[in-house]
Amino acid sequence: MDILKMQADLAKLQAQTMRLFAEDQKISREQRWLTPLVAFAAVLAVGAGFSAVCVQFAKMFAG
Repeated sequence: MDILKMQADLAKLQAQTMRLFAEDQKISREQRWLTPLVAFAAVLAVGAGFSAVCVQFAKMFAG
C-alpha cells in the first residue's frame, strides 16, 4: 500500500513540476521582448556617461 501511495505522490509531483516548467517558459516568452530594450537603454546610459567624461576632459585641456 505504501508503494502505491508513493507512486501516486510521485506522479502528482511530476505533474506539478511539468506545469511549473510550462509556466516558466510562458513567462520567459512574454518577457523576452524586454531584453533588447534594456540593453539599448544600458548602451545609451554608458554612451551618455562617456560623452560627459569626454566633455569634462576637453574643458580641462582647453581651459
